[in-house]
Amino acid sequence: MQHTTFMLAFLITLVAPTGFAQNRHPDSTITRLAWGAVNVLVQADTANGLLVWAETSPIAYQRSQHSFVASFSPESLDSWVNLAHLVITTSTPPSDSAAALATPALVARDGSHLLVFRRRKKGKWESHAEILLSDRAEQHPWYIDADRDNAQAFVEAIWLQGGRSRQQPARPLVHDANPLDPSSSPVLLPGTLVLRYPEQLRQRWEMGEVWMSFVVQADGTADTASFRVLLSDDPAFATTVMAALRRARYKPAAVGGVPIAAHVHQRFIFRIR
Repeated sequence: MQHTTFMLAFLITLVAPTGFAQNRHPDSTITRLAWGAVNVLVQADTANGLLVWAETSPIAYQRSQHSFVASFSPESLDSWVNLAHLVITTSTPPSDSAAALATPALVARDGSHLLVFRRRKKGKWESHAEILLSDRAEQHPWYIDADRDNAQAFVEAIWLQGGRSRQQPARPLVHDANPLDPSSSPVLLPGTLVLRYPEQLRQRWEMGEVWMSFVVQADGTADTASFRVLLSDDPAFATTVMAALRRARYKPAAVGGVPIAAHVHQRFIFRIR
């Protein structure tokens, strides 16, 4: 962390306040949603499948911080989207035995999953929906409460971007790190990632964020050939992040005690306060 007279602060792994940054170069393959303290990115990817990435704000979210990243086969989306739409919009009273109205689990290529459901209360379906995000073993579930409009926007983003990523996802060459399962994710070694605020942006009091995907190799270094900037508020921010990642060191993910390469997603926030 670099300190200046403006007290520059960098939030590395968690979400920024809702609506903080706007992408200056819109990408039609990416849909960005903001629900209060929750931010979501849905991206079409013809090589790896539909990406769903959700994070909570470290400032606005008062409960435990959450993050979820998973890639889904486009071929699994059509029937699920139709069911999700029915779950969100139906007004039919539940049967006497029904406690909840839910979609089947939409299963990602790493086994993590999501589903949408509504609960019954006093004989009626609650108007809002809940989105459940979970790791494969269901040890770290995250329930997101969404009103009808936000839930529909989420499902529509999956339908839209799923249609843009129709190629069958390739067999993963590296492990997919799921933030809901800490054992699957590389751990940044303290003091090894140092961000320097771009001087020209600091002088103009410009703030922003960068959404990055990259691979942490089995030796704990970031694979520079894997760097992909999904969103950035200014090219200078992205350049700074990539320079810092080249020097960063991680404790790699491991399977059976053996270090492995892992595909990770990380959000970097630049703010002057």
